[in-house]
Amino acid sequence: MKRARLRTVLAVALIVLGTPLLLAGAATAIYIGPDDTVEYARDEVSGDGSVAVTDVGIATVTGPILHVTARDTAGGDVFVGVAHRIHVDSYLDGVARQTVTAADLRGEVTSSSEPGSPAPLAPPGDLDWWEASASGSGWRGVAYELTDEPVRVVVMAPSASGEPLAAELSFGAEVDGIFVTGVLVGAGGLLLVGAGVLLIWLRRRRRKRELRAVPPEKPAEKEPAPETESVEKEPEKEKVATVTPLPKRPLPKRT
Repeated sequence: MKRARLRTVLAVALIVLGTPLLLAGAATAIYIGPDDTVEYARDEVSGDGSVAVTDVGIATVTGPILHVTARDTAGGDVFVGVAHRIHVDSYLDGVARQTVTAADLRGEVTSSSEPGSPAPLAPPGDLDWWEASASGSGWRGVAYELTDEPVRVVVMAPSASGEPLAAELSFGAEVDGIFVTGVLVGAGGLLLVGAGVLLIWLRRRRRKRELRAVPPEKPAEKEPAPETESVEKEPEKEKVATVTPLPKRPLPKRT
């Protein structure tokens, strides 16, 4: 009895431990996806300037790969490029801009306006010091590893026309192997839950076998009624029928 109770407690403990692991692993794998990238902030950035640029300290960690994508809200073309801070500051010197100072995990993007001239002197595509760049319609973006090197991301029109920018920016972090980790955690939780359910099922099956092995109780046999002594009865006398004679009547006289 004590061993069976310990098995039941172990089964419940396995299910309790495995359920959160299963849910967390499944949610991580579904939300992040096989590209190991999770979007953590998205917002619209607009103002009087024709350029949006990220601050150097927008990401304070090192190691993950930062994905910055943007699209023009009016449906036009957009240029996105990442380069060293010295090149970007020299290129945008005196140009009106929106500086993105923060992109937090709550999904909010914070920016500040800086006045200046309408546009830089040259289109961004004519420059060769971009570490990575993309341009065109729809969503365009760059990805770079977060290191100690100070870099900035620039979002603007490819033509550098100087028109005010209205763009939607998205920030995502890529952590290598996080999708596989989520799958493994979920699989481990599933194994724990399965082991707990199996222990409970085996316990019930063993209990049924024990109940079948116990023979049913036989009903109590009734004691035979005590034999009563027969009392000899005297034979009844035969009844003899008696015939009563009819009275004689006188015969009539002859005339």
